[in-house]
Amino acid sequence: AMCATDRCFNKGEALSNLFRTIKVLPVERGAGLEQKYMHHAIHKLDSGDWIHIFPEGTRHPGGQMGSLEPGIGKLILGAKIPPVVLPIIHINMNKVMPKGSSIPATGNRVTIVVGDPIYFDDVVAEIKHKGESLQLYNKIIARLAREMKKLYEIAMEKHRLFELGLDDSGGPVPAAP
Repeated sequence: AMCATDRCFNKGEALSNLFRTIKVLPVERGAGLEQKYMHHAIHKLDSGDWIHIFPEGTRHPGGQMGSLEPGIGKLILGAKIPPVVLPIIHINMNKVMPKGSSIPATGNRVTIVVGDPIYFDDVVAEIKHKGESLQLYNKIIARLAREMKKLYEIAMEKHRLFELGLDDSGGPVPAAP
């Protein structure tokens, strides 16, 4: 995963060591796309590792989906082999871990929906003709945003049904054992 240095690495030595131990990569907010942390993340991708990122760069009040940051484009275009993006939407995490909190709040229902893989080989192929550019980053962001928006709508409907005690087909959710 990638996490902002001010969120995960500047909150004391114990927390910083925990995040490093579980292989969280730092990223410096506002330091731009050429920062050393982005290059380190690309190296991880080139080594065959996966990276969990939050392409919006932050959590949004009310749990709405925000706009995506260009860092996702930099990671995809910078890798030697185009990584496959597996979109994951979670609903209600803003209540579990509100901005400013360091301890998760319990008693909240969270809905997680995993989408189909998204491939960007066609966009990466354009680098050979046009070179890496903000225009290509934006093309990646637009495709990913479209797919995430569809997934967000599915997740919201699943969450709404779950809150009503219904499963995906509208029937009652079975009681936990």
